[in-house]
Amino acid sequence: MAAGVNDRSGAKGAALLRLLAEDQDDLAVLAACLQDAVAVKSDMIFQPRQRRFAMVVNRYRWEQRQDGRRAGRRGQRIRCGVHFDDVTAVEVHGIDQQDPAQVLELLTIAAEPNPEGGATIGLLFAGGPMIRLQVGGIACQLADMGAPWDTPLKPRHGVAPAPTTERGRKS
Repeated sequence: MAAGVNDRSGAKGAALLRLLAEDQDDLAVLAACLQDAVAVKSDMIFQPRQRRFAMVVNRYRWEQRQDGRRAGRRGQRIRCGVHFDDVTAVEVHGIDQQDPAQVLELLTIAAEPNPEGGATIGLLFAGGPMIRLQVGGIACQLADMGAPWDTPLKPRHGVAPAPTTERGRKS
C-alpha cells in the first residue's frame, strides 16, 4: 500500500491523509479509515467513460490523537475524496435514486475476487443500502481535503450483550 500522511497540513495543523489501495489488504485499511464516513448521495458519481466511481464524504478522523485533551471530548471530521478506478459496472441497492440529499453512513468496504477475474467491491451503509462495484482490479485512492472541524458526535457502535445461561450467568 502506498500510504502516508501528506507533507502538506490543512488548517489547524492537521495532517492530510492520502492512501492508495491495490489489493484486499490495502482496501481493509481504507475501510477502517472510512468507517462512519457520512456521504450525501449527490456527492457520488459513476463516470463510465473514465471507468471511475467517485465520492466525497465527511470522514471521521479515527486516527487523531486520543490523549487526555481529546479523549472523551470532541472528535473531528474532514472532507475526503475517494475514487475507485477500472470500474465496469455499478449496482445500487436500497438508495433512493430520486433523493439527491439522502444521507448515508458508510459502515465498511469489502472486496471479493470474481471467478472470471477482477473483483466485486461492496460499499455497505448503515440500515442496509449497498453499492456494488464491478472492477477489473482493485485501484482505490483516498485523499483528505481542507481543514478538519470539531464534532461533539463520536460514532458509537452497540455491542450485543454476552449470552446468558439458564441461571443468568454469562457464558
